[in-house]
Parts: sequence; C-alpha cells; structure tokens
Amino acid sequence: HQGRGHGRALLAQAENLARSLGKGELRLYTNGRFTENLKLYQRVGYRVDREETSHLGVTVYMSKLLNPR
Repeated sequence: HQGRGHGRALLAQAENLARSLGKGELRLYTNGRFTENLKLYQRVGYRVDREETSHLGVTVYMSKLLNPR
C-alpha cells in the first residue's frame, strides 16, 4: 500500500489529535531498517533527535513541532 498516501493521512490524523489536546510536539520512533518510513517522516517535517543501537538494530527517535491551527 506504499505510495497511496495512507501513511501521510495517518500522521496528519495523529498530528491533528495532538493539536486538539494542546500538544506542541509529536514524537515517534522506528527501526532504522525501515528506510521508506524514515523518508516519509522527514518529508512531512519530522527530524531525527537521536539514534540508539542495540542487539535489535538501530532505533531512530524523531519529533516534529506542531503549529497551532
């Protein structure tokens, strides 16, 4: 289902919910192997805060400041 906008739509819903709850930032994490996810998150404004390496691989922590609407 990649390329159909489902991921972007889900992120937009999460961001709108966070805004409605008065949150100014949204955070997420993903496995570094999911390069398509990382690209999507960066395209919609998330930035990498840190990366942690463990026996499971690399976990990438990201965040996005939310503008009030």
